[in-house]
Order: sequence, then structure tokens, then C-alpha cells
Amino acid sequence: MITSTDETDTGDQVLEKIRKTVNARDEEIKVDKIRKVKDRKIIVGCKDGKEMDRVKDKIREQEGLTIEDIKAKDPLVILYGVLQSNSDEDIMKSIKNQNRHLFQGLGNDEYRIEMLYRRRARNPLTVHVVLRVSPQVWNRLTEAGLCMWICSASGSLISPLSAVFAMPGYGHGRRFCQEQEVACGHCGGNHLRAQCTKWQDAEEPSCVNCQRAKAIKTSHSVYSQECPVRRKWDTLARSRVAYC
Repeated sequence: MITSTDETDTGDQVLEKIRKTVNARDEEIKVDKIRKVKDRKIIVGCKDGKEMDRVKDKIREQEGLTIEDIKAKDPLVILYGVLQSNSDEDIMKSIKNQNRHLFQGLGNDEYRIEMLYRRRARNPLTVHVVLRVSPQVWNRLTEAGLCMWICSASGSLISPLSAVFAMPGYGHGRRFCQEQEVACGHCGGNHLRAQCTKWQDAEEPSCVNCQRAKAIKTSHSVYSQECPVRRKWDTLARSRVAYC
């Protein structure tokens, strides 16, 4: 994370200083991502640690810019179709003991798995288990079918995007939501989706977030993967997570 010692600089001015200082094109430095955050701070990321060190060296050579290391969040993974009879301890043991081939070569600092919560599945005998894992474990789980007891649980990525489903909005939880009234995720009306007659009658949805953003196309649910507002917030949320 980079910022300017000059408190009169705007975020755009700090970004321009970084661009000129790093000079990625001429110095052949591969910058993976760069974005502005609050308080005139800029987040810069590189996939390769050596490239990141080159960026740091450039910034430290420039007066007026300060740099601070930040640790990205570990990614989330969801295991589908895990038998509900398994306790949390059973699941953690099964992941490690029955899939040793997946984690060969990982050091103790690279093998991190934390049980977060369970989601209901259509099959009442199974649940979907959400885990927070290290980037190394995430890569191996999502590339393989995960064997657990009697059933086969497939691992895939879960979005880290936070949301308030009663409003509905993205990028914050209920505690920080400033909206005073609920909004339907299907039609945008002043009610919950479960009470929406249009949703019950399978009528065309209308995204309240895209309506507020004055988007041209609003004929989708706020939960749709096609929603540009959801995609924008999802991209921002994923940029704070280390997948490698």
C-alpha cells in the first residue's frame, strides 16, 4: 500500500506519482493490479515476489512516497455434498488424512485450513462446507475432486463478497448498512424477495442496484452473475484475496 507524505495530494495525483516512479513499461516491471482506496492510498500487487521487490525499491527511492506491506486475505473454498453426520473435527481430519497426495510438499506455514460455516444442501443428508484456506491449499483443492468418507466432495471457489441481502447492497455487512428500507432482490420493491408476488409468478426481474446506477439493462436479479454492479463489487472483493 502506497501513499504520499503530501496531504494535499489527491488519490489521482498519488497514482500518477507511482506511475512515473515505477515506470513499469521502460523498466519491464510486471504489475498485476493497482487500485485506489480511501485516504489517498493506492494498492499495488504483483504475482511474482521479485517483481514486487522491484516496485518497492523504486518507491523507496522516490521522496514523498511511503510504502507499507499489507497481507491479503486467505481465499475461501466451498466443499459441496459433504455428509451432514460429519462433525467439524471429522471433516478436518478427512481433508488431511484422506487426501495426503494433494498436500505433499506443503510446509506447515503453507497448510492452513479453517472451518467457517456450513450451508444447507438440497439433499437433507448433506451440507456444503465453507473453509478459509491458504493460497497453496486453495490451488490444490480447486484443481482436484476432494475425497471425504463415503461421498465425493468437489471443491470450488466461493466469492469473498460481503452483502446485505435485505436491502440489498454490496461491499459491507448489515452493521454498516445505511439504507433505511428493505428492497426486493427480484423486482426492487419495498419487501423481501420471499414476499414478492412477481418472483412467485416467475415474472421478469428488475435489478434495484442497476436501477440506482442508471444502467441500461436491468432485467436480471441482484444476485445474477450477469449484474454489472455485482461483478464490480465482486472484482474489488477478490482483489483483496491472495489466490497464489
